[in-house]
Amino acid sequence: MDVSEEALSQLLLLSGGDGSSSWRSMVEGRDHLAGDSFIMVGTEGERGEDIYVTRDSGAAAAETLDLIAAARTHLPALIEEVRRLRAATAASSPVEHRTQHQRPVDGVATTGTNLAHLVGEELAGVFFVRDYVELSFDGPTLRAFSGPVVSLHGVSATFPGLGSRDLLCALIARTVESVDEDASALVVNFAGGGVIRVPLWEAADVAEVAALVPARTGHEEGYEPTVYWENVRPTREA
Repeated sequence: MDVSEEALSQLLLLSGGDGSSSWRSMVEGRDHLAGDSFIMVGTEGERGEDIYVTRDSGAAAAETLDLIAAARTHLPALIEEVRRLRAATAASSPVEHRTQHQRPVDGVATTGTNLAHLVGEELAGVFFVRDYVELSFDGPTLRAFSGPVVSLHGVSATFPGLGSRDLLCALIARTVESVDEDASALVVNFAGGGVIRVPLWEAADVAEVAALVPARTGHEEGYEPTVYWENVRPTREA
């Protein structure tokens, strides 16, 4: 059974890929001396409410608690690996790579892309996957591997800095008015004045800084290619 990109995004949300804490099974006699077995939410100092799992016949077995806690904690990494392998496989398929040449200090001209597909779409969800952000629209998905800068109501923040997650989530359900690409960033403008800028270069050693995944991918009839923006650093210090 093929798992769609939409299904992966939904699993990521259900598994806490939004940045919430991990889970750990705590079995009586194995992980603590007395009391019922349970699932510990979070870590010491950042604890959430404990979870107790029961069956009709009584408390759930240790193996059940281990499975639930491990699935909830490790599923985001598994989803990331699935996406990485899909991206590697797609290298042998018709995929458009947006390769920019070395950028001089005064910038470089760029050509149009299918970013226009985002115009008129609502931001349906924001997913925080370890060190990158995924913006899910009603169809296409924009992944920002460089730290996106979000601005709303005169306040700006750069992911993963303080307040950046709240600002990004505040744009959910807003409609994209326009999308621009200049020498330094992809710029998504939302109704009401919200703006997300995805830098086109990243100091970290990463291959791509952004990817636009269309609503229909793979080899099905009428599909569109995934578009990648490669990481390009300035040729010299400004």
